[in-house]
Amino acid sequence: MKLFIILLAAAVTVAGVAQAARGAPESREEARSDAGERLAMSMGRPNALTDGEQQQVVFLLPGTDPASIPPEKWGRVRTILYGNFSDADKKTRLRNLLRR
Repeated sequence: MKLFIILLAAAVTVAGVAQAARGAPESREEARSDAGERLAMSMGRPNALTDGEQQQVVFLLPGTDPASIPPEKWGRVRTILYGNFSDADKKTRLRNLLRR
């Protein structure tokens, strides 16, 4: 009976390690892809903030006029909005960027 329990525990451990190993490359690849997209959004010729992005800025910093954000900061605003940060961290980063 002891041998059966030990073998069962070993099988569960091996199965868990194999499953984690299969999922790991996809997670890293998705993370690289996501970081590349954010970098691309923050570089090059600036595109105007969309209505949704402007609403997010107003939600995070009430009283902010999104039309007053200069075009050279649009990419950095997008990087903050789409970054993997908490809302409090996004608010702090936006406030520092816009000097409010």
